[in-house]
Amino acid sequence: MELRSFNVERVYQACVICSIGEDLGIKKLPFEENKENIVSMLQQVQTQDGKAPLQVCNLRKDGETWTPYLQIVEMLMRMGRRIGAVEYEGKLNADTIITIKV
Repeated sequence: MELRSFNVERVYQACVICSIGEDLGIKKLPFEENKENIVSMLQQVQTQDGKAPLQVCNLRKDGETWTPYLQIVEMLMRMGRRIGAVEYEGKLNADTIITIKV
């Protein structure tokens, strides 16, 4: 799935019920069905050896800004964390260092 804000929002709305601190309440079946889409989009995020501050995770590997909104980036990173493909420490904010493991 192409990394675009509307794709992240579509998957998030289909799968997520609520945000509980740094975790997500999910609809299990839709979330399972969208794991490959989440991984695919995460693989397109521009990082340096798999790491980047959250505030620059809005860039794709081709250099295009896929969203100007940090909230959309947070949606993708939280879904990625829920499946074990993203790691970060503490609360998610603009300066949080994200590790993408896919």
